[in-house]
Amino acid sequence: MPFVTLDLTSRIFYLIYGGRGEELDTSKPTILLLHPRFFDHEILATQYTDSRLRNDYNLVVIDLHYHGETEVVVDDSQFDYAKIADDIFRVLDSLGVSSCHLFGTSLGALIAIRMAFLHSQRVLSLTLCGTLPPEENSENMTQFRAILDLAMHKDEEGADRMPREMVVSGQLIYFGKWTPPDLVRWDAKSKFVPSNGKLLKKVYSALLDRKAPPKSEWQKITMPVLMIHGGEDIQYPPEVGRLSYDLLPSSTPKSFHVIEGAPHLFAWTHPEVVNKLFADFLRSHGAIA
Repeated sequence: MPFVTLDLTSRIFYLIYGGRGEELDTSKPTILLLHPRFFDHEILATQYTDSRLRNDYNLVVIDLHYHGETEVVVDDSQFDYAKIADDIFRVLDSLGVSSCHLFGTSLGALIAIRMAFLHSQRVLSLTLCGTLPPEENSENMTQFRAILDLAMHKDEEGADRMPREMVVSGQLIYFGKWTPPDLVRWDAKSKFVPSNGKLLKKVYSALLDRKAPPKSEWQKITMPVLMIHGGEDIQYPPEVGRLSYDLLPSSTPKSFHVIEGAPHLFAWTHPEVVNKLFADFLRSHGAIA
């Protein structure tokens, strides 16, 4: 399997679609796809298998830190957005990508924003799906702590897997009434189990320890931005998504689009709508001729 080795303890898993086999097609611009929390790159299959995108772009997908096939040390420190953003740029360096478009959903959107803060000149555009607010409110924080506590306990049958209650509530929050990915397959390969408490605490740190970036950081985002939000996002309704949108500089080319009836992870449930919006956005800003 393809990995970029960053150091003795860090290997980042990646795949390339739309290129020349396992190599990038240097005649095409590149899009980096960043997945949400608890899932891996496969949740973005509805994007990287879309011919509208594959025909015109190199599509690079990675498994983020602590997810999928990527191998990194899981320690007791907080989830470090800045380090992860820097590591991803190192992956791009290894692949020979000097600049690219970013597409991120949920956690992936937060990391895409941090990447734009870190090296704005390397980010050609931002497409942010289900963007979380700059910081969590107290109600969400209380709920997340309760969910983490639940996740640390074995399921109703005493098995080392997420309790059924947590899976059902997660399905509702992420996918609403829409068909989710194969959760049986996901559960079978998931590393997010009670015996792996340190990993669970690490990924929940991405929510519980997240601080609002300084407002000055948002001034670095001058590249075109498309924000898309689900009209029926239970945890983060559209008005919450606009909290980050409103921090963007007034001079930034930007648009905010709500997909009516869509849940939080609408890139999976509504790929036709999302991919058309994304492709049209890129074309309108001169990503391809």
